[in-house]
Amino acid sequence: MRWTVLLTGLILTTAFSLHAASVNGQSLDTKVTLTLKDASLKEALDELSEKSKVPFNYGSKVASSTERISYTANLVPLRMILNEVLADLPFEYIPVGDEVVIRYHPRPSTALKGEPVTEQAPKEMVKGIILGHEGLPMPGATIIIRGTTRGTAADENGEFQLSDVKEGDILVISMIGFRTREIEITDPDQSLTIELEEAISDLEGVTVSTGYETMPIERATGSFAHVDNNLYNRQVSTDVISRLKAIAPSVQFDERSGEMKLTIRGRSTIFANDQPLIILDNFPFEGDLNAINPNDIEDISILRDAAAASIWGVRAGNGVIVITTKSGSRDKEPTVTFNSNFTVGEKPDLFYQPKMNSSDFIEAEKYLFNQSYYDSDLNNTQTYPYVSPVVDILAMQRNGELSAEQANAQINTYRNQDIRGDFMDHFYRKSTRQQYAVNLQGGNKVHQYYFSAGYDNNKANLVTDSYERYTLKTDQTFIPLKGLEVKAGIQYSQSQQKSDNFLPQVIENIDYPYARLQDENGEPAIVNRDYRRSFVDQAGSQGLLDWYYRPVNEPGLNLSSSVLRNLRANVAISYDVSQHLKVSAQYQNQQQTTNSETLRDQASYYMRNMINEFSEVSEDGVDRIIPLGDLVHLNTSELRSNNGRIQLNYNWFSENHYVTALAGFEARQTNTNGFGNNLYGYDPNLGTSINVDFSSSYRRYPTGYFASIPSNNSVGGTTDRFRSYFINGAYSYKDRYTLSASGRIDQSNLFGVRANQRSVPLWSTGFKWDIHKENFLSADRINQLTFRTSYGYSGNIDNSITAFTTMATTSGNYTNRPALRLINPPNPDLKWEKIAIANFGIDFSVFQNRITGSIEYYRKKGDEIIGEIPADPTTGVGSFRGNIAGIKGSGWDINVSSQNVQGKFSWQTNFMFNVAKDQVTEYLVDPGTFYLFLNASINRYPSQASPIVGKPLYSIYSYPWKGLDPETGDPVGIIENVESTDYRALSNYYSDNVDQLIYNGPALPTTFGALRNTFGYKNFSLSLNISYHFGGYFRRSSISYNDFFRSGYYYAHKDFTDQWREPGDELFTSIPSMVYPSNGSRDSFYASSDILVEKSDLLRLQDINFSYDFPFASQIGFSALNMYFYANNLGLLWTANDYDIDPDYPELPLPKSYAIGIKATF
Repeated sequence: MRWTVLLTGLILTTAFSLHAASVNGQSLDTKVTLTLKDASLKEALDELSEKSKVPFNYGSKVASSTERISYTANLVPLRMILNEVLADLPFEYIPVGDEVVIRYHPRPSTALKGEPVTEQAPKEMVKGIILGHEGLPMPGATIIIRGTTRGTAADENGEFQLSDVKEGDILVISMIGFRTREIEITDPDQSLTIELEEAISDLEGVTVSTGYETMPIERATGSFAHVDNNLYNRQVSTDVISRLKAIAPSVQFDERSGEMKLTIRGRSTIFANDQPLIILDNFPFEGDLNAINPNDIEDISILRDAAAASIWGVRAGNGVIVITTKSGSRDKEPTVTFNSNFTVGEKPDLFYQPKMNSSDFIEAEKYLFNQSYYDSDLNNTQTYPYVSPVVDILAMQRNGELSAEQANAQINTYRNQDIRGDFMDHFYRKSTRQQYAVNLQGGNKVHQYYFSAGYDNNKANLVTDSYERYTLKTDQTFIPLKGLEVKAGIQYSQSQQKSDNFLPQVIENIDYPYARLQDENGEPAIVNRDYRRSFVDQAGSQGLLDWYYRPVNEPGLNLSSSVLRNLRANVAISYDVSQHLKVSAQYQNQQQTTNSETLRDQASYYMRNMINEFSEVSEDGVDRIIPLGDLVHLNTSELRSNNGRIQLNYNWFSENHYVTALAGFEARQTNTNGFGNNLYGYDPNLGTSINVDFSSSYRRYPTGYFASIPSNNSVGGTTDRFRSYFINGAYSYKDRYTLSASGRIDQSNLFGVRANQRSVPLWSTGFKWDIHKENFLSADRINQLTFRTSYGYSGNIDNSITAFTTMATTSGNYTNRPALRLINPPNPDLKWEKIAIANFGIDFSVFQNRITGSIEYYRKKGDEIIGEIPADPTTGVGSFRGNIAGIKGSGWDINVSSQNVQGKFSWQTNFMFNVAKDQVTEYLVDPGTFYLFLNASINRYPSQASPIVGKPLYSIYSYPWKGLDPETGDPVGIIENVESTDYRALSNYYSDNVDQLIYNGPALPTTFGALRNTFGYKNFSLSLNISYHFGGYFRRSSISYNDFFRSGYYYAHKDFTDQWREPGDELFTSIPSMVYPSNGSRDSFYASSDILVEKSDLLRLQDINFSYDFPFASQIGFSALNMYFYANNLGLLWTANDYDIDPDYPELPLPKSYAIGIKATF
């Protein structure tokens, strides 16, 4: 409610301020639709005043005029209508304030007195017809002679005639939703056929694409969001999707896990894929999205409700993102566009991580040493586990090898060292991204073309990681015959990604914070790992490989390289059977191959350690089971996709009726396969390897445990087939009332054995009412007021399960022989998921389109959602997945744009406000606290979800917290109103009484959006974007003594410093005392308690874009020349938690980045 009041106040405040600044005469731009048949001038003006909501003031000469007028206009500006109606009459119009005055003004018809009257030459008359992209007549299109106010409008058949046109005049033809064209008159007697191309411009001119058709957004009953080319290119990035962040309505980004994930209007499934469907040039895109060059993107449409998205059937339940790439342009001279930018990113701030400092770490080690915690390791002469340098010093002091003063002196040298500084110096760098793109675009009436090439070269923050991409694209359109259009396109991308996947493990495997990567002489330092220093010191004398661990030498020794090739080819043929009927056929083939190689050099610690461990040491020397040389893991994966579609489009309209429909059939097949294996003793120069025995087990040195040599062999493949029938139609009456409907039947080879389970019928219906066109609406400040509503079904699919028994190959634990593992038991009743969506929306535009926006409310209900079903234990299967669950959601999407200031200085504001909530409605399996506390929502792994009916799928639950025990510093819980420190009892109680846990709230924010302000002055432009989200919760990390004792620095949390130490501390801290021996149940209770839960609300300065258009571009050979600067990830402006934690990036925030670029058009 508070948000509703705030938004209403914002709209009204902005509206009144703009009203006060309204420009005199703007009402003449009001678009009017009317038909006059043999009307008097007075009748014509009265009708025009009523339609335009503009008052007319005229005298008796107008009222008594005997002129008769017949005229038709469809969304023609009032100024144009007055010019045409009064063109040959002795009257003129003058705008005065908010009204129009019509006054008598006779036209001169004779020469000056005393001069002979000469006969005027006959006026030339130009005739023609205006056609749209589909070859349909365009009634209401305006035709003006450039440089004059003389013009006309096309009639209901798209035809026009314009007098007094001479050779050399230029006609300017415009129509809402289409690009303006200019035609030079070479023969005034020639009959013209002028075709307009669809365009995207202002609110009334926006067209959206569903992947099956494009339509003006004002004719759509469904819920669409649109990102045009200018807005899309406001950001700088290598990939396609990240540019939508904080600019695309309803799209929520989640990057907490380090992987980018999207949702559109919340979640609609439990275990199935929750990502939106990506459509690229009318077909689903199956490959790696990084194969797409963002400079080839023309615009993006986001389909949000059933009326918009259900045409995509079972794949549309999570929303649809329709990407349209650039293509040729009709009647356009060849145009070359070049875009280049360079981005620098800061190093990541490792000191953001809440790590324990070295001095506290040393004190903890001394405490544990005095508790004899390390004695078992120090006395172990079988496996020789390593200990830290401080523990080694303490042991030597205890053994009398060092005095107390000597030991303390050596230990104190470590207290001010922090390994994170060395990490940043040796393993991290500033990232750089170079991007170059060039395209050629043009065409004529029979051939349109588009060519593009792109190159990206990125260096990531890790010193070993890089990415390089080449892209090529061509799109050709041929019109050999009238009504016949042939389109063909090819897009090719090749990229190479290099990364040292082992480097993050290097960072994680240093278990004490005072380690150094270089010694005082600048040489690579040795860091203790896996085995005691005394043990590895004598490895060389035994004939083993060097066993020292020198982290600074590791970068580049475990390098992974993958080469991805993506080829997409498509062809489309369409033919206009008649003025109203069009038939088309489309086909697309997509192929993607990824060849990956992970090469572990023999010099790497990984290989030296493995070769040594798989060695038999005896007095006679060393017998190596794994041969000397490198290890290479080769992996190849392939994807082949074929899509075909046959479609009929029908359009018919008259003065009051408009009908559009499409129907068709499509089929799709996607094949994937892949294989991988390890090669040992590999020589990269010769490409040779040595066979090893993967089936036997060997005693590892020095532990004595048996293990087999890792093979990493894999082979697999899938074939998914889909077949669909679809129909979609809409009917409009008087351009005010529109009713739409769609239906689709999807079939797949994934589902039940009965035909009715392999198919699913999905449908939608929608209604739109253009209220502002009604006669009863007399508010002259309202330019648009439209009500929309829709209801229907879309679906979702889980490709990981089928109706048939599915097995995977594995190996036996003891025999190491090939075996099968059951993935999916038979389920002949498996069906598609179905999601019902109801949508209600209002679109508005007021004060001559100075304020525009939309307000939408939606509800979603998922039926037959895939969930876990308990199985009879005697079957050997504990549970299986089937259509047993339910989920629902609801929310708001509010978007408001305002032109606050216009003129030499301009100021525009765009505000996005989105609410998305979900709730599980049905689920059979009882939740377990283990998964509830896993923070599954961060990675959004469905296998870790533990749904609770009545709550969001991913939620934060906690043990009730009663503070710290004032005598011991133990965390205190509660069982049935009785305080308790019996942690096993607490765990058992809440496992059996999950409803007694505290529900803190959803893990994903329920309210999100952005506020973008764009300022312009002359040729300068400055845009600032602030994003926000509210309504979510997260669990901050803290100290776990049990994990810290076992794993060292990885779990060494800085909260150790503020722990409870003595009675009274509980008044100032909530961090439990350190106890020995550690109590894992105690730590688990604290980690899952309510005290660690925080709100994730925040305001973020998302980015800044500053650009300059050079005014002298045309003087130096350019059509346009623009330079821009872009800064991204600029940090938090405010957050609800008091710990300086960025809830979106809890582990490591994204570094700030800065880009500079230039765009030139020739």
